[in-house]
Amino acid sequence: MQEFFRYKEINSNEIILFNNCEWRLNKMGKTIKFFHLMFLFILIYMHIIFCQDTTHIVKYIWPGLDALWPSPSPQNLTDVNGKLFFFYEDSLYNLELWRSDGTEAGTSLIKYIRTPHYCRDVINSNGTLFFLTDSSACENITGFDGWPISYMYLWKSDGTEVNTVRLQLMQTDGLTPKMTKFNQTVVFRAWDDLHGTEIWKINDTHSGAVVLKDIYPGPQSSWSDDFCNVTDGDLYFSANDGTNGLQLWKSNGTEAGTNIVTVIPASFPEPYGAFISYLTTVGQNVFFMAYDSLHGVELWESDGTKEGTKLVKGRPGIDFGLSTYITSEHPFKEMNNILYFMANDGVHGFELWRSDGTEEGTYMLKDINPGQESSLDYTMHNWLIPQYASVNGTLFFVADDGIHGQELWKTDGSEDGTVLVKDIHPGGRDNVNYPQNLTICSGTLYFTADDGLHGTELWSSDGSEEGTKLVLDIFPGINSSNPGQLTVSGNKLFFTAFDSLHGGELWVSIPEATKADENKIETQISFNLYQNYPNPFNPTTTISYDLPKRSNAVIKIYNIIGEEVATLINAEQIAGKYKITWNGSGLASGVYFYRLKAVPNGGQVGNFVETKKLILLR
Repeated sequence: MQEFFRYKEINSNEIILFNNCEWRLNKMGKTIKFFHLMFLFILIYMHIIFCQDTTHIVKYIWPGLDALWPSPSPQNLTDVNGKLFFFYEDSLYNLELWRSDGTEAGTSLIKYIRTPHYCRDVINSNGTLFFLTDSSACENITGFDGWPISYMYLWKSDGTEVNTVRLQLMQTDGLTPKMTKFNQTVVFRAWDDLHGTEIWKINDTHSGAVVLKDIYPGPQSSWSDDFCNVTDGDLYFSANDGTNGLQLWKSNGTEAGTNIVTVIPASFPEPYGAFISYLTTVGQNVFFMAYDSLHGVELWESDGTKEGTKLVKGRPGIDFGLSTYITSEHPFKEMNNILYFMANDGVHGFELWRSDGTEEGTYMLKDINPGQESSLDYTMHNWLIPQYASVNGTLFFVADDGIHGQELWKTDGSEDGTVLVKDIHPGGRDNVNYPQNLTICSGTLYFTADDGLHGTELWSSDGSEEGTKLVLDIFPGINSSNPGQLTVSGNKLFFTAFDSLHGGELWVSIPEATKADENKIETQISFNLYQNYPNPFNPTTTISYDLPKRSNAVIKIYNIIGEEVATLINAEQIAGKYKITWNGSGLASGVYFYRLKAVPNGGQVGNFVETKKLILLR
């Protein structure tokens, strides 16, 4: 080595040769580095292109903003018969109503709403979108109860600009309106100076809203809450009539049919009463949390009658633990007519329980975090909320076994079948970024999680450890894209996310099962419109139809003289078999016709049109 560095022993020609070799080596190294970078770029590009077909940004709605700029994201994602409706703020913070089928070309502005800030609530009712937006038309005032009162507009839309109209100026005390549909009726909470905060319903002509019933007579508020409905039945909710405090109520959509179910004796002063909350439908009954003077806060069940409203399980003087954690999120989940919930029996901490409505059928499923420790510790980690999603008899939830931290679990309803799915964030015992936003799309579980390497991103699971995986690292590296508002529409999963190039935008993920099912269905069925059942009917009937390929499907009802009386669906749908229920309430007895027009995606040749007769007999 010493001989090599004795430059005086190297002649001038050798020095020139040495320098040339060094230059060539440097150039070769730069070339290799260039091709190496190009290779990496090609791999990344191929990865993006490969994933583009399944998980990708839908449309760059607000150009010029990157992920580091606090740009607004789409709001209030709502499925309307296979089309996604959502709201967006422009640069002046005015609302815009948009719709999307998951493609850039199929994502378009419906109407510029011209109202500031945000949409308060939204709901789909048989293809019509009803929503409430903020209004700055009037100054805020103070209500009878001392709460600040602000203004909001009630709107409706069928997905076209001309039929997206403002119906009514309304008032609110700031509580979430909680728009809910039951038995063809849409209700929500609103305030006026005559009734306080009460339940309002959209009238039969869809031209405005009226008070359903002044439950607490006069300008005081009934604080109606926890709306839930039994399938094709009544609305259940909690309310205070000024005498009994918060108790269980039900309504059939009329003033006369809106009544208290029963009065549960309680020592809480008015307005709290029995402190009814967490109403959840299980079959034809309703489970809920309630307080009575003897048992404290426990699990109750009701069939809608005074006699059929009962305590499910409890011990005198012992709280079941359900009141330890009060949240706007439901701690209850129904699967296969069984109620699942987190509860603390005073021995095991908060663990997963199940109930069939009987005392003997109400028990702790498994002591996941053994002893008095909790698998979902509300007291130590008060940011945690129960996370549930169910598919094909499997309930997914989030729990901590004392070893792995908050991770994804599943159960089939048995102790042995209650197991950890995957330790997504190894060593993350104190990890606060636990799995959230559990959502089922085409039989696959989607959720958001942070594995400690990629930040909070979109994940999917088939229930197995190897089948639980990162869908796409949207914001590469340890940064988080923070997917949110996971919403299923047209068998596609829509969500909001940030990547390294864009601000908050709309994204879509198409499950592989959806593509496979579409291809399979195309070879198995043809266009069909079936006879409605029952026929004659009063007042509801079911219409079935088949689509062998992705199509824009329109079903309309006409009377005997050819006048259109209802539109049941007007949306793009994937290949499959469909059923839709029509309620003929408000129409006279007689002969009507229903017509299906299906136009294959892209306007291909082969449009399908068929009409059939149905009879409404009262």
